[in-house]
Amino acid sequence: MRLIGRLEIKDKFVIKPIQYEGLRKVGKPEDIIYDFYQNDFDEILILNITGSLYGIDWIKNFVATILKKIFIPVTIGGGIKSLKQAKEFFDVGVDKVAINTSIVEDFSLVEKLKQEFGSQSVVCSIQANKIDNEWYAFTDMARRNSYIKVTDLIKKYSDNKVGEILLTSVRNDGTLKGVDEELLELCLKLSEVPVIYSGGLIFEDANKLKKYPIDAVTVSSSYYYKNFSPSDFKKEYNL
Repeated sequence: MRLIGRLEIKDKFVIKPIQYEGLRKVGKPEDIIYDFYQNDFDEILILNITGSLYGIDWIKNFVATILKKIFIPVTIGGGIKSLKQAKEFFDVGVDKVAINTSIVEDFSLVEKLKQEFGSQSVVCSIQANKIDNEWYAFTDMARRNSYIKVTDLIKKYSDNKVGEILLTSVRNDGTLKGVDEELLELCLKLSEVPVIYSGGLIFEDANKLKKYPIDAVTVSSSYYYKNFSPSDFKKEYNL
């Protein structure tokens, strides 16, 4: 299992919401990325959370600069709505792109990305929240309900063989409550592609996760606020 350092960027600062609300500044993105790089994370996930509104120019230039100084797989998400935009990130050295809004609005983009860059480079990002006893996929920082069931999306993108599914529990994200096992179990029963779990992870989840065939987890709040040690987590998990 891989351990992925996750950071959300808004207005050139790393922020951390709780259940995608109440944004708090954490620090400068370059400082946190270097910290992830030096502290036993396997990958880095950068989410440009206002990308859908304001575009990708600043974050693209920032990533181009930072990737000259670190040597670790990087995934970028937020505001990628075209093949051209994705190519701009791949051209500066990004390994994968995470697609959220377009997975419910423009399925053709996922297909184009797979054909152009290979399925391994495409991450289907599902922000999942439970409403009236049903799990739905959300977009735009979990503000907008697509009214598409998470189960339907997982089946669709498993059948079409994206590289990975990034599954985020909106109700657990930023809460430090631990893994949302209900959502994780639902996804793993259906997915035929690797799954990355995100949302609420804490150190104590290391033993809990051993029973799940999961490929990766993301870490943010517990690292920022709880002195989470990636190396100790890996030892506990027996990596």
